[in-house]
Amino acid sequence: MTALRQTGNLQERPEMHERSRRVDDLGLVALPTAITCARLFVTYTLDSWELSSFVLADALVVATELVTLAVEETGVADDVVRWSELEQLNSIVVRLLGFPNHVVIEVWDVANEPMTLPDEELPPFPEGLQLVDITASKWGSHATRRGRVTWAELAVHARTESGLPIRRRKTPPPPAHDDAAAAPTIDDDLLRRVRDGLKAL
Repeated sequence: MTALRQTGNLQERPEMHERSRRVDDLGLVALPTAITCARLFVTYTLDSWELSSFVLADALVVATELVTLAVEETGVADDVVRWSELEQLNSIVVRLLGFPNHVVIEVWDVANEPMTLPDEELPPFPEGLQLVDITASKWGSHATRRGRVTWAELAVHARTESGLPIRRRKTPPPPAHDDAAAAPTIDDDLLRRVRDGLKAL
């Protein structure tokens, strides 16, 4: 896991290095209901992209934690919301980007400070950014002129029926060009013993 805790530079975001093949996003209000809506959105989108259930499971963990944090920091975290008492409604945008070998989940909100990983030791049941840090291959958070974006990248591998990842085989290195080093060693004594044994049959 690679946590990019202070990423003021947009160049560190993965989609800046290669072009995504698929993009979809959903705008939400920063209320507790946004968490369920984000999970449904991630499930529907990744199913339509025909990604494996293993990627979907990790994506749901990441999206749930990031949206939960965004709601807690910029919205109303109460389970019972009285619309007449709300003075302001902030928005959250969940964005999915599909690349050949990974998926990126972004959560945009109105905060002006990046999310940071807590310094305390990992608890038995991690949550929030600690759980994102465990689940994602890398993640980052930074403030922009339009608010804060926090993203996490998940690797995508083809898998066997049992769920094991199928990775590309590495090409073996070419043989050494040193003829002396590459030449096989011949044991003359062994060859003679084999020959004598065959004659004795």
